Amino acid sequence: KQYSDREEEAQQAIEEAVANRVVAADMGARIYQTYLNDADEARASFEMQKNPEKFMDDLNSKDKFVYLTGKQRGRWQTKADALIKRRQKEKEDARDAAEKIAINDIEKGIKILDGGAELNPQLEALLDPEGIRQRITDPGKAEKIIALTNDAVVFYNVRNSLSEMDTP
Repeated sequence: KQYSDREEEAQQAIEEAVANRVVAADMGARIYQTYLNDADEARASFEMQKNPEKFMDDLNSKDKFVYLTGKQRGRWQTKADALIKRRQKEKEDARDAAEKIAINDIEKGIKILDGGAELNPQLEALLDPEGIRQRITDPGKAEKIIALTNDAVVFYNVRNSLSEMDTP
């Protein structure tokens, strides 16, 4: 709505300029085409930053960004592809960093438990197999870590049961 209102206002202003002989009719038409192209360029920049995946669909549709030239469309597609890849890489890097932190925390929890600390609710939550599966994206790696945590918990339980036994 807002885009079409601006388009109508620009067309009206150019028609008035042509009617008042401020600009020639052919010059007015070129000014109007330039305005439409510039408006699509600006809108493309905004839409691409907001949602590059949707922008790619809009760019390839027949009813959006109709005033962009083929060269401009190609340039915007390249920019959108690069933005999509960069955002995916940022997500992967953030996920990998969070996973490394989770693995370090789990390893610390195992060491704390092996060191003789009490298995408290906080430590249980850290070593919970479901929680580990949620924090570690590679299922094989998650299962190995779960096996290590299970061994640590079993060892903790055996050590505690031994300490409660009478010595002969």
